[in-house]
Amino acid sequence: MATVGPAHHRTPDAAPDTGRGPAHGGPGGVVPDRAHAPSPLPRGLRRPRVEQRLDAATTRRLTVVVAGAGWGKSTAVAAWCATRHVRAAWLTLEPRDDSVPVFWHRVVEALRASGAVPRTHDLARLQVPPTATAAFATRVLRGLESLPAPALLVLDDFQHLRSADVLAAVGDLVRYARPLHLVVVGRADPPLSLRRMSLDGQVDHLRAEHLAFDAADVRALAVAEGVPVTARGVRHLLDRTEGWPVGVRLGLMHGAEPGREVLAGFGDGDRAVAEYLLEEVLARQAPDVRHFLLRTSVASTLTADLAEAIVPGSPADRYLEDRVTAHDFVTAVGAAPAMYRFHPLLRDMLRGRLRFEDPDGFRDAHARAARWLMGHDEPLRALEHAAEAGSWDLFGEVFVESAAALLPGPQRAAVLAAAHRMPLDPEPGSAWCELCAGAVAGIEGRIPACRQHVVRARRLLPALDDAHRPAAEVLAEILDAHAARGRGDVA
Repeated sequence: MATVGPAHHRTPDAAPDTGRGPAHGGPGGVVPDRAHAPSPLPRGLRRPRVEQRLDAATTRRLTVVVAGAGWGKSTAVAAWCATRHVRAAWLTLEPRDDSVPVFWHRVVEALRASGAVPRTHDLARLQVPPTATAAFATRVLRGLESLPAPALLVLDDFQHLRSADVLAAVGDLVRYARPLHLVVVGRADPPLSLRRMSLDGQVDHLRAEHLAFDAADVRALAVAEGVPVTARGVRHLLDRTEGWPVGVRLGLMHGAEPGREVLAGFGDGDRAVAEYLLEEVLARQAPDVRHFLLRTSVASTLTADLAEAIVPGSPADRYLEDRVTAHDFVTAVGAAPAMYRFHPLLRDMLRGRLRFEDPDGFRDAHARAARWLMGHDEPLRALEHAAEAGSWDLFGEVFVESAAALLPGPQRAAVLAAAHRMPLDPEPGSAWCELCAGAVAGIEGRIPACRQHVVRARRLLPALDDAHRPAAEVLAEILDAHAARGRGDVA
C-alpha cells in the first residue's frame, strides 16, 4: 500500500507520519507496507497544461485519470500534488484490497498518514472490524464529513477494484464524504454510476489525449535529460509515439546512445519499446486475445468484420471494444461502422513478433485481409496485403478483379506503385499475374511486353472458373486494343 501527504501541511494536532501509520494493524492484524507516490518527472520538469487541468480536482467530487500503460498518469498526479502543495492521501491499490474491510482500512490509514485526521478526531481512533457493516461505513462517512479541512484521496491502480461491494463503497465516498475530493487513477474507466454527477459538473476526466506530450514537453524533457534534439527530430518522435510519454523518454534514450543519429529510425523495431509493450500490454492478455491482436495487427485500420475475416470465429467486436475500454493502445475512430487502429508502436511490435514467430500465420493473415478488402471495394489496401502475403497469384487476382478499373482515373500512380511490388516478369502459370504485368507494361508504353503478357494470359484463361473468367477476358481485350493502338493497328 502507498500513502503520502506533504509534511508541511500537517497541523500540530495531527498524528505524526512515522512512515508506518498507527501501531495497530488492519483486519487480521496486518500492518500495511508503506510506500510513496511516484516520483515527479526528472529534474523538476513541469507540465503546466496537465497541472492546470488537474486544478479542478479540488473543486470536483471526483476526478478520473485514465489511460494505458506508460501514459504518466500517477506521475502527473504526484507532480501536481507536489507543486500545488495539496494535502493528499495516496493509496496505491493491489488485488488484495478488493474487499470491503481491507479497503476501508487502507482508506483510513492513508488519511491518517496524510495529516488530514487530527489526533482528537473520531477517525484517529477508529479500528476497522473484520466484517465491515453498513453501520461501520456510516461511521466512516460521518467522520469524513467532519474533517476540519478539505482533503484529497488518490486511489491509484483503481483497476484492481472489481468487487461490487467495494465499488459501492467508493461510490459512497464520492456521494457523501463532502470535504473529501477523490482522484481515481487507473487503466480503465471505473465501473461507477457517474452519469448524473457528470451532468452536474461534479466529475472531470483526464485521458491519454490530455496526458500526451506535445512539442514543448518533448523539448523540455530533452533539455532535462541532456539530449540535443532538432525540430525535425521532435516531429518524428511525436509522429511515432503520438505523445505517449514512455515512448518519448525511450526515444530520447535511443537518441542519446553513442553513434546514433538523434531519433533517426526510432520506433522501427526498437527493442526497448517492444519489450515494454510486450510486458505491459501483450503479456497481460488471455491467450486467445494475444492470438487475435497478433493476427489483426497486419491491418492499419480494422472493422470488426475485417478482424473476423482475419481471425475466423473470433468475437472481434468484443475483443476490440474491450481493448478500447482498457486503454490497451487500441483506439476507436469513426462512427458507423466503428473503425479501430493500433498505436503505431504497438502495431510495429505485434507485426514484428508475428512475422518472426509465425511466418505462415503472418502471410495467412495478410492474405485473408486482402480477400476481404477486395470484396469490400478497397482494392489498393487489398493489393498491399496481397504483396505482404507474398501471394502473387492473389495479387494478380485483386488487380484484375478490382484495381485495374482505377488505372484510367486519378489513382493510377498509386495502383502502378503497388503493382511494381510484383515481379513484372512472372513465371508462367497464372493468368492473373500475366494480365497484371501486361497492364503495367501497357501503361508504361512497353507495347511488345504488353502483347507478350496478353498472349500468355489468353492461353491460361480456360483454367479460370466461370465466376472469375469474365473479368480476366475483358481486361485481356482492353490490353489487346491498347497494344494495337500503340502499334498503329487501327483495324
